[in-house]
Amino acid sequence: MATVAMLAALTGVEPQLRAHMRMGMNTGLTAGQLRQAGRVLAERVSPEAALRAEQALASQLASL
Repeated sequence: MATVAMLAALTGVEPQLRAHMRMGMNTGLTAGQLRQAGRVLAERVSPEAALRAEQALASQLASL
């Protein structure tokens, strides 16, 4: 989760963010937990970081 949050806060690392979202879900994180992380990012980091996290999660869920 920490890696996902850090990658979401950075620009230009969207492929890594998507990969870590996938790995997180493969190891037990739920979509709800990852959505909540996006909400925390919006409140505490930036709306842009939250958007990157939401887009990465949507991409991962679409590939299931």
